Amino acid sequence: MPPSIASILHLHPPPSSPQSILFLGEGDFSFSSSLLSSIPSLFSSTKGSSTPQHTIIPTAYDSKQVVLKKYPKSQNSLSTLLSLDLIPLFSINALSLSSPPLSRLLPPKFTKIIWMFPHSGHQRVHVNRHMLFDFFNGLEETLQEGGEVYVTLTDGRPYSDWKLLESAHSNGFKLKSQTSWESSRLPGYAHVTTLASNAYKGVNGTMESKGVLGSVVYCFGFVGKEEEKVEEVVEGKYNVRIEDSEEEEEEDVVVEEKGETEEKKGEKEIKKGEKKKKKRSRNERRKIANKKKIKTAV
Repeated sequence: MPPSIASILHLHPPPSSPQSILFLGEGDFSFSSSLLSSIPSLFSSTKGSSTPQHTIIPTAYDSKQVVLKKYPKSQNSLSTLLSLDLIPLFSINALSLSSPPLSRLLPPKFTKIIWMFPHSGHQRVHVNRHMLFDFFNGLEETLQEGGEVYVTLTDGRPYSDWKLLESAHSNGFKLKSQTSWESSRLPGYAHVTTLASNAYKGVNGTMESKGVLGSVVYCFGFVGKEEEKVEEVVEGKYNVRIEDSEEEEEEDVVVEEKGETEEKKGEKEIKKGEKKKKKRSRNERRKIANKKKIKTAV
């Protein structure tokens, strides 16, 4: 029988030492609420047991107002977390965990950092590559010694083109394990997309997003950075040198989130305007050059 997500994350059986666990990019909080409510022994310390007390913090990138509006069913998940005496945090950026004011809100170090199906919200492979690289690049100050980082991605393209393993390795993280997992095996969990318009596009009448049934949970441990390797992979903050092929650029669209954002449309209009200006400028220079030729001839 395939392992449960609780056992994959090494939360069942419950750890014998106190844990500080951070959930990132929770969306509608259905993952953390479903997972944690399925492991009541993790919270038995509150009932006078000798089980150590754990610090567990579920977070979302969006504000609370946006979460409730974007994901109408998130209120149920939030209620479940509160019933477990857990307080969810909002407006938490996974790429800025060690920077204030976040560093003042969160514990200094975590034993487990869990990010299910990370996505930048942009339909470009290279943008999501940069996101993963920056994520691992900022974890050294956030992860306890011997701690683990779990990242789950849908199996196959375009997600395999995001170069998760390369981004982790170049920042000093070693792959400890990778386990296939079907999100349908966690009752109550529904994968949702980052865009409000596509948030609950399901398959066969369910709330499961297309392509998410087959996924892989990757577990990483920090072993130390080698500066030479980091320099080989990255040149500046957002110039990852894991080469983008022309074929990848053409297929650089996430299947589950189609369509252009208003921001992209605006960028296209700006580029069109710049091209027109350059064309006018070239034409003006040609006219001036022609006038000079005519004067010289005369």
